[in-house]
Parts: sequence; C-alpha cells; structure tokens
Amino acid sequence: MSDIFYDAASIDHVMWSTDYPHTGSDWPNHRVTVERLFRGVPKVDVKKMLHANCKALYRLDHIPDTLP
Repeated sequence: MSDIFYDAASIDHVMWSTDYPHTGSDWPNHRVTVERLFRGVPKVDVKKMLHANCKALYRLDHIPDTLP
C-alpha cells in the first residue's frame, strides 16, 4: 500500500476488494495479494479495510468478526 495514500487517508473510510468473480480479479490468489499489498500495515488497520469498514457502512452487525 502506498505510504502516501496510507498517511493521507482516514483508515476508517477505506475498503478493499478483490472484484471476484470477474475475470480480472486475483482470485484464487487473493490472500497472496493481500499479504503483498498490506505488508507493513498494522493488522488492526488491515482488518478495518478488509472487513470492519464494510460491515459498519452496510450495517451488517449480524456478520461475525471471525469465522467459526
């Protein structure tokens, strides 16, 4: 993730997606992409961008934070 973007953005308003199932997505290698793009970013911020911000925006309170 660009340091310039990371420093300037409010992490509470950033979401990231793989664009699955479109052919231009990185699936099934999305985990490798996430690890590469977010290397050095605090895990709490990564979780916000990948999960918590979307959950809050769309009011998905019924969605668990972790899988069973």
